[in-house]
Amino acid sequence: MRFCQPHWQRLKAAIEEKGMMHLAHGSGQKLAASIERQLTGTDSAADFDPLANATWAVYSQFLKNVGLAGMDGDVCPLCDVDEKGPSTSQNWIDGSTDDQLATARHLGLMPPPN
Repeated sequence: MRFCQPHWQRLKAAIEEKGMMHLAHGSGQKLAASIERQLTGTDSAADFDPLANATWAVYSQFLKNVGLAGMDGDVCPLCDVDEKGPSTSQNWIDGSTDDQLATARHLGLMPPPN
């Protein structure tokens, strides 16, 4: 399971449009170190990565919907949900990134809404 390039770009664009791209770790090494801190309970608000978290949220929901069969192959979870109905992937992108914005605000990493 992995995002196709168009859906990955749309997810990244949604994070950017919500003003959170500066919170994304930007490299696999930084993200891996952050995940390790989260797993060991030594993380801080600086470990929050809205792009990674939105990605995990989409993967998680997809697996809830289709089960472990979703792990087989290189299926894009958002392409799969688009087969079920129009604009479904955009709903998932909006929902997962809106959740990340709410969390970033809760952590004091983003200003409250106007």
